[in-house]
Amino acid sequence: MSGLSVRDGFSVARSQTRDRVENAMDLNRLFRVIDADPAIVGAGVVFIDSDFNVVTLREFQPICSVAVKRVVLREAPRHMRELEFQRNLLSSVRESKLVIEAAGAVLACGGAYLSWKVVYGGAMAAPFTGGISLVVSVTGVVAAAAGTLQCGVNVLRVAIELFDPNWLDKSRLC
Repeated sequence: MSGLSVRDGFSVARSQTRDRVENAMDLNRLFRVIDADPAIVGAGVVFIDSDFNVVTLREFQPICSVAVKRVVLREAPRHMRELEFQRNLLSSVRESKLVIEAAGAVLACGGAYLSWKVVYGGAMAAPFTGGISLVVSVTGVVAAAAGTLQCGVNVLRVAIELFDPNWLDKSRLC
């Protein structure tokens, strides 16, 4: 699982992790339990395995709220007993904040990447569409610029969380 092989745009390790999770638990039942709680109904579900492969099991669904909510499931590292891992998670709120910031950065940067692909595709299709696709490209530039800015801010927040986490706690940037 240490290779960086790519299949259909996703790493093989993440694909294997997703397959393993789908075989190990009933995801529909998990989603029903999450949706039964009014505080987290429609929440996105992210799984992090012991090798830190991050897999999105379900995207956020704005059912009762537009505020993005995520449930993060994390597998215990292989070298740590379950009880020790549980105590570590309860005492380490900082790591959870880092995971949330990193997940936000991944989503923002992925959105920016897709937006730039739309811009590029619209520009390349202009000769075939008589220039009509340029309207899509111009609209896409605005979305891509906003996504790129959001990606940069999220990457900066991850860096701050790594090197000076107390600054985020003291500031109003949370």
